[in-house]
Amino acid sequence: MKFKNIALLIIRLLIGLMFITTAVLKLLSIDQFEIYIYSFNLFNFVTATILARLLICAEFILGGFLIFKILYKPTWWLTMAMMVGFTLFLIYVSIFRNDSNCHCFGVFVELDPTDSIIKNVVTIILLLLIRRSHDGFFKGKTLVIWSIPILAIILTFGLFVPDSLYNQFRSKHHNFNAIYFDKIQKDTILNTTLTDVKFLSQNEKDTIVFTRSKSTLIIDDGRYIMGFMASDCKFCRLSIRKLNAIFERNQINRDHCILFLLGSNGSISSFLKETNALQYQYRLLDPISAINLTYGKFPTFILFENHKVIKTLDYREISESEINDFLKP
Repeated sequence: MKFKNIALLIIRLLIGLMFITTAVLKLLSIDQFEIYIYSFNLFNFVTATILARLLICAEFILGGFLIFKILYKPTWWLTMAMMVGFTLFLIYVSIFRNDSNCHCFGVFVELDPTDSIIKNVVTIILLLLIRRSHDGFFKGKTLVIWSIPILAIILTFGLFVPDSLYNQFRSKHHNFNAIYFDKIQKDTILNTTLTDVKFLSQNEKDTIVFTRSKSTLIIDDGRYIMGFMASDCKFCRLSIRKLNAIFERNQINRDHCILFLLGSNGSISSFLKETNALQYQYRLLDPISAINLTYGKFPTFILFENHKVIKTLDYREISESEINDFLKP
């Protein structure tokens, strides 16, 4: 009987720790997790950012409550319901989508839907083994009951502020060298245009081949969103994934997005392949021009209308509603 109790204790602690681990790993890759939820086209981007954090909060709280045996019966039922719900969701994903990572552990441990279903089934079986446990009693229990949800909220909404809240406290006036940008459009020496982009073949190790040719950077009249980024910048790559999701969901013409890239041929090739963004227009800028334009801040985005900079944005200020309203008449 003593061995059985120890085994059940270990199972309960392992499940609780697993939930906390998945919550922390999702939080550390929250940008990718937000985009993954948004990619299902069920919610707008603001709602997806809130839902991502609520889910992480729930995992953190359930994991903590399981470890300390707080409100055990409701916690057990909620945990079981979550695991069953996730499993049904993953079955749908495995049938109708081709996701290589379901983000159960963020981007740090990649599990495809099938692997994650197996993990969930094992977890459900282990949950059934510990279903008969009862609430734990220990000194300071009330403090722990309140501390776990408060800590979860502070971590998810305080330290990793949703973009919609972040933007409320950001100044709308950012530095962008519009005068230099006007000059660079007219000077053929200052810029090189990316004129040809294509895959060599379809294998995982393929590189993207492109050619550079000097030309005048001419922007037609109309509205554009322009991104200035370094090809080896993590947040630059994330921003393109975010733009991809927004453009696809809202069916925005990608001709109205122009990306200005800084980097070596190999880095740019990797950037284009990893972000799956070959459909946009590209311009390649030399390091001096790129830094003069953005003052070294990457990524920087501008809303550009009829050769005039309307607004400057950083990565977290990319708003689905604002881009949609700006680019779609």
